[in-house]
Amino acid sequence: MQSLLVASVDSNSSDEHFLTPLHVACAEGNFEMVRLIVSHGSSVNRLDVHGHGPLWHAAQQGHGEIIQFLIQEGAVVNSIDQFGATPLHVAAENGHCLVVKHLLQADAEIIKDVYGTVPHVNL
Repeated sequence: MQSLLVASVDSNSSDEHFLTPLHVACAEGNFEMVRLIVSHGSSVNRLDVHGHGPLWHAAQQGHGEIIQFLIQEGAVVNSIDQFGATPLHVAAENGHCLVVKHLLQADAEIIKDVYGTVPHVNL
């Protein structure tokens, strides 16, 4: 990937699902790759076909360090997908308490999705 970025390949290029290299790196938890891609101009708020940004993908997988970095880089914490869910919903749904904490500290709102579900974590 670094070679492609150095060769001036567009870091915001996407596949048929509008997934960018940043979405994939966030989902995989590859923090160094996330930093590299962002440093080459990738948007931290680009949405895939489902309305999920890189922050949502990192939240789903529980990658706290990436969550903190994306927030520092301007990721929208309260981004809402096609079902009214936010990164907070998906982090809570998957039991990622540390990610929930990071999102709440970044002023994530506790809102209902289209099904009337609010984010909650069983302790």
